[in-house]
Amino acid sequence: MVLASQSFSESLRPGEPADTWEVTGINGLLPMNVPLNSRWAVLRRVYGGALGRRMDGVVVMFCRFPTMFFYLDADPDSVGPIVGNDFTRIPSDSRIARLIIRSVPGWTCAGAEKPGD
Repeated sequence: MVLASQSFSESLRPGEPADTWEVTGINGLLPMNVPLNSRWAVLRRVYGGALGRRMDGVVVMFCRFPTMFFYLDADPDSVGPIVGNDFTRIPSDSRIARLIIRSVPGWTCAGAEKPGD
């Protein structure tokens, strides 16, 4: 399922396109032909460098896709704080619970490891 919204304004702007999309489900393809139901280990291997935070769950943004926020089904309490981009506590079999795509980039990857490192 895909939901679209306008989230950068106090009110609806008729005639303006959506600026945020939420994707859920298991059928679909992500960039680079990665299935939407891929495990965390696959996402990490294919997409490379990332930033992560605990906010409404475990959220990861891959540096090569700065407008995409991957909310994983990992238990935030088990993962604990994500410090220094240490993703070792995210279970390798975690999957995408939802994906938020925004029209503007999110976090900055300055200092994060680069894809392929």
